[in-house]
Amino acid sequence: GEETEGSLLLRMFPMRYFEVTVKNPRGCSAADAVACAREWCVAVGVSTRSFPLLRKQPGWDQRSAAVHSDDGGFFYDMSQHQTGLYFGPGDTVGCGIRLDTQVPVMFYTLNGKLHGLLCW
Repeated sequence: GEETEGSLLLRMFPMRYFEVTVKNPRGCSAADAVACAREWCVAVGVSTRSFPLLRKQPGWDQRSAAVHSDDGGFFYDMSQHQTGLYFGPGDTVGCGIRLDTQVPVMFYTLNGKLHGLLCW
């Protein structure tokens, strides 16, 4: 297949990368997708094994970092950096983290296009 910007980056650096495709929430039709998306939030990012999987969005403490679909914010340790990366049903979001830097560097893709690099 055709190489995307995300797959090109993956070949260039020692890193980990994954993609998720956002589906419509259960009970929402395609026609209601925009209205439903305003009432829920998908967080795409990384965490340590000790991050609690219930009652907390990734990015809300020091054990995780993530971008949130509802406000386009990148969160780490309760601080927010605006990325402008809004996404919803039908979008494919990629998340990568470089493993060869002293300061963590993450990047995101949206529908196969590089969106930006984030450091914290």
